[in-house]
Amino acid sequence: MKALIEQLLGKNDAVAVYSDRANPSRFAVGLVVHADEHDMVMRHIGTTGAYDGYSVRRIEDVFRIDVMTPYEKTLLAMYEAREQQRVGCALEGLLAEGADLVNQAIHIACDRNLVVEVTMESSRDQESVVGFVLGSEGNVVEIGRLSNRGERTGTTHILGDDIIELFVDSEDDRVLALIANRATL
Repeated sequence: MKALIEQLLGKNDAVAVYSDRANPSRFAVGLVVHADEHDMVMRHIGTTGAYDGYSVRRIEDVFRIDVMTPYEKTLLAMYEAREQQRVGCALEGLLAEGADLVNQAIHIACDRNLVVEVTMESSRDQESVVGFVLGSEGNVVEIGRLSNRGERTGTTHILGDDIIELFVDSEDDRVLALIANRATL
């Protein structure tokens, strides 16, 4: 898959990426905007053609990629018609070559006060951790957790090496951030 991901990098080809073998109907659609030896970054396109944040995921977990099937073509056409290319946090413009992509995305989310959703190696069958990145020290990331209603519900500390998927700035995440930030005003 790594060779295909490298071919797709920077192209305007919408892809559907599958990386959860336990739930093979779960996939993400978007554009491959960055990749290194271990991870890839996608700019997501939601089901209505709107910008839907970014994900950083391990390449080794990807077991299927659909490229420009009718579904992806339709979403890409809606995305372009809505001029969504200029929406969002532009994560791909902030990533440096040769550095750990997950760690960089975590620092960007922390600096910009963006909500993240984290899936860890040992918790595929559990709910993801959702919240604001409060900081990181060494390999430990601290997340200020949010409920699905935007309520602050404590903190979770995660080993960065155990993160297999990191979502940043999705539509749902932006709604939670709005509610959580409003509640603290």
